[in-house]
Amino acid sequence: MTELVRAIMEISKKLGEWFRYSWDSAWVLHVWGFHEAKLDAESVRERLPDVERMVLEARKVIGLG
Repeated sequence: MTELVRAIMEISKKLGEWFRYSWDSAWVLHVWGFHEAKLDAESVRERLPDVERMVLEARKVIGLG
């Protein structure tokens, strides 16, 4: 398991499984949306709330939100 995957799992234990799902959504957007250009607009739109929640929660943790 990579350090990144280990970190995601540890954060998920503290914040809840929603974080892992959000990370997975972000990964899909990055790989299949950006690198492979295989996602349509609806596929991106469906994953956006997951990533937005992850960003908003991170901002709270570091004191920016």
